[in-house]
Amino acid sequence: MRTELLINNQLQPGEGSAEAILDAARGNVIATVREASVAQLDAAVESAERAFEGWSQTPPKDRSAALLKLADRIEAEGRHSLNWNPPIRVSRSMR
Repeated sequence: MRTELLINNQLQPGEGSAEAILDAARGNVIATVREASVAQLDAAVESAERAFEGWSQTPPKDRSAALLKLADRIEAEGRHSLNWNPPIRVSRSMR
């Protein structure tokens, strides 16, 4: 499971405290993820502020397309995750 932070277009491991990720069905730890440090959080906010000007000038249909593409990728990759527990209607459709 990839757990890096995306800051300023670069993936990097968190430098903060570790957080246990639990399997919702069984309660056991399936991964440990490091949180962002204060410095990483500041860097992420600064990067987002710099990106805002260009993003805000992007036509809504293009922003929508980009976000839908991202959502599709998250959904597809999530199905391979140990922590993916789909709604029952989705589970039934996968049989």
